[in-house]
Amino acid sequence: MKSLAVIVVAVLTSSAATVRADDVGTAGDSTPGGLMQFLQTQNLSGTVRTNYFRSSKRLDDDTDFLGATVQIKVLPELTGTIDGKLEARITTPFPGDGGHTQSRLLEGYAAFHFATADVRIGKQIVAWGRADGINPTDNLTPRDYTVLLPFEDDQRFGTVAAKLDAYLSPTHTLTVFTTPFFEPSNLPLPATGGAMIEKTPARTLSNSEIGLKLDKVGEGVD
Repeated sequence: MKSLAVIVVAVLTSSAATVRADDVGTAGDSTPGGLMQFLQTQNLSGTVRTNYFRSSKRLDDDTDFLGATVQIKVLPELTGTIDGKLEARITTPFPGDGGHTQSRLLEGYAAFHFATADVRIGKQIVAWGRADGINPTDNLTPRDYTVLLPFEDDQRFGTVAAKLDAYLSPTHTLTVFTTPFFEPSNLPLPATGGAMIEKTPARTLSNSEIGLKLDKVGEGVD
């Protein structure tokens, strides 16, 4: 974890809040410019954010949280029909805060594209349903409700799964989602007040979670 903290501090000293490869050099060149162009071909991007929260989200009495978050995303294109996504987040407190560095792989999957279908395999975030805010159908992939970041999308993290989007017609799409790796959301729980026991299903094929959705987009009605 100390090495992760060093990386965060090094990035914070840069003048750019968004890291993106520049189009310089050649892909096969060993110079820094060639490296930058190679990174650009992999669609590398990243953000740096500083954070301050007056209190935690863990139902405790801790206050004054100051830190920084580095989020890196890579969208490699392996062939014309195969690509993927890797996105990770590192959060660290500033020196003297007394906290510890945390890292998480948010998504890491391969995507295969066919004439009438797309398939994604790996750790992925799947938003289910169309409602904004409170959405009772959006329960396939978990959220971390204790994360000290400001946006609802910051709560999301992926689970290992397979997802198929079959394009039945220009207006109809059938989506199939399945995973035996159930990941519960991280809920804020009080530090005191009795023991809490969390029971989750075993990660077996017989306990696989399956979601089916038929989506229609048309004139006036979805």
